[in-house]
Amino acid sequence: DTREVAVSGADPADVERIERLAEEEIGTPLVRVDGDGLADRITDEVPGAAHVEVETGWPHTLNVNVTSRLPALAIRGEGDGYRLLDLEGVVIRTVTKPPRGVPTVRAEDDVEVSGHGVRAALGMLEALPEDTRPRVKGITVDSADQISFRLGGTEVIWGDVSSPDVKVEVIEILLAKKP
Repeated sequence: DTREVAVSGADPADVERIERLAEEEIGTPLVRVDGDGLADRITDEVPGAAHVEVETGWPHTLNVNVTSRLPALAIRGEGDGYRLLDLEGVVIRTVTKPPRGVPTVRAEDDVEVSGHGVRAALGMLEALPEDTRPRVKGITVDSADQISFRLGGTEVIWGDVSSPDVKVEVIEILLAKKP
């Protein structure tokens, strides 16, 4: 029978919820545990879990291996909360303070950031080279969903979602000249 659950790879904020879901299998013979079904249930109910594998650890342990979603943006919501989104636009969770290195997105004049604005910000981040993304700070979305942000000490006016590859090339050329 399943007596123990071991969760690995999960974000610490998700571990308790994942353990609770997996512990529903305690008492079930290990050979009868539907690992794929449990994995699907965890990914459905825990947005921070991108991928889950469930393996049997004989004689009595259920091993739950999680690949967590990585926050790419923090969107300021109503009150003091921030919604954390990954590059696919999945809302991972709401936190009171964005994690270090995750750029915050705010709407100009502090109105709510629209869905189009979020998609534009995600598209901009995805277009940037991976080693440039951590240097992006203070993303702002205006009422027309135009994006601007800071890259180091430089203010970049990205604009809309069009021509991301060209914009990245221009940014790299201009940054090389140390504006």
